[in-house]
Amino acid sequence: MQIKIESAAKVFYDAGMNDNRFIIGLTTFHLENLRLSLLKLNEISDRIFLIIHNDNPNVTLSHERVRKYGYDADCIILNESVNQGQYQSRINILKKVDELKRPEPWFIFVDDDDLLIDLTPPDDANISALQQDMIFVRTRAIDLLKILEDSKNYLVDDVNITIESPHIGIVGTIFKTMDLIAFNRTLDASVHAMKQIDDSIPYRQPEDVVMWFCFLFWIGRTMGRNPMERVAYRNRANYVANMLDFCPDKYGKPKIPTDKPQEWYDQTMQRYIDAYAAEFPSFGGVDASH
Repeated sequence: MQIKIESAAKVFYDAGMNDNRFIIGLTTFHLENLRLSLLKLNEISDRIFLIIHNDNPNVTLSHERVRKYGYDADCIILNESVNQGQYQSRINILKKVDELKRPEPWFIFVDDDDLLIDLTPPDDANISALQQDMIFVRTRAIDLLKILEDSKNYLVDDVNITIESPHIGIVGTIFKTMDLIAFNRTLDASVHAMKQIDDSIPYRQPEDVVMWFCFLFWIGRTMGRNPMERVAYRNRANYVANMLDFCPDKYGKPKIPTDKPQEWYDQTMQRYIDAYAAEFPSFGGVDASH
């Protein structure tokens, strides 16, 4: 399949780098978890346009419920009639952004039970994606509640709270909106191949890292659009991941095997990357370990 890559630079005007507005793509399955993410997002609602994708076909998410959970501003809700999975959920959000032609120059994905604690845009319009640090709350619910009240109230002790510097994944990473939309068109083209891999493994798809490596593949092969465009890193924590695991069997599958998990992870990741790379037949595969 031939995929046309459109230039994001031509629509990302010079003023864009000074624009601090964001689109937030929030995915949810267990709606109760929104009580965490929405409260924090409400603090910055004047700077964001929120799209919520509900992937639970058994429950309809309403604007009334969103307000009940603490988010007072307008938002768009996408309720699915069939369970799509996280990969397709994010594709659907970006399709909606593409359809609406929103003006916000920056985009961040957020999971329903996590906290976005910083929303500082990149200071360079040539940055296509900005990686930052991610905080992991691993053992105590009280730590999550403290951060919910005060974003700076945490201590990394490498036991209860750990940090990943930088975070390797699509969640929490800041993207230039137009670049992510262009990338999403290639993701959408690879859905069938990805779904075949999903169906063949008994564990949950590591979609966060899969989508990140796919993005790196995409930007590496489309640099001709803007040779100055780059992926950057900022040494700042902007996202808190809830690792208390309220739903170990989300989507009907456990997270990862207990026997040789790293070996399984590396092999599975490479299968996904190769499936995506197959949509670029003239470039071949990409090694997910680099």
